[in-house]
Amino acid sequence: MRRCIFNNMQFRHVAILIAGIVLIALAAIGAYFFVNKKQALVSEVKTELQSVPDIIFKNIDGQDFSISSLKGRLVVVHIWASWCSPCIEQIPDLLALQEEFSDVIFVELNRGETLEVIKKQRDQLDRDNHLLFIADGNDTFYKETYGFVMPEIFFLDKNGMIKDHVRGIENAEALRRRIQDISAR
Repeated sequence: MRRCIFNNMQFRHVAILIAGIVLIALAAIGAYFFVNKKQALVSEVKTELQSVPDIIFKNIDGQDFSISSLKGRLVVVHIWASWCSPCIEQIPDLLALQEEFSDVIFVELNRGETLEVIKKQRDQLDRDNHLLFIADGNDTFYKETYGFVMPEIFFLDKNGMIKDHVRGIENAEALRRRIQDISAR
């Protein structure tokens, strides 16, 4: 009597093995395209985006504000949100650097949250600060600068041109070196 291979328990194990291999292969292909897309976005920012978009935001007092109004000063733009713990962890480093580099304007650009949320975060800081908190209610800046991770930090020269860009959290010493490098140019 011939046994049908489809009723065989071994076939099920082979089918599961093949399905697993196919899933791993698909995951590898997906990861490959994800990494390449990320690299394309990173290089796109470095080669195409030379200045920040001229967008009208709201400052902490609800008044219109534009980063381009800061031309003539070195500017550090930190993109953050209250739900992003690495972003919140980065703020004390920026506060310390703001005290060290009084000639640099530090902009805390919030992604899509209300002024109340932004004020609450600002008020939770332990000391007086001169960070400039602004709201991007529509998340336009992050989208137009090809935002990819959180936080993102842009370093602008006195002409409003992007001279450096950090994706993700970075320690205070590395941020300090970036600011010193741009200041020396």
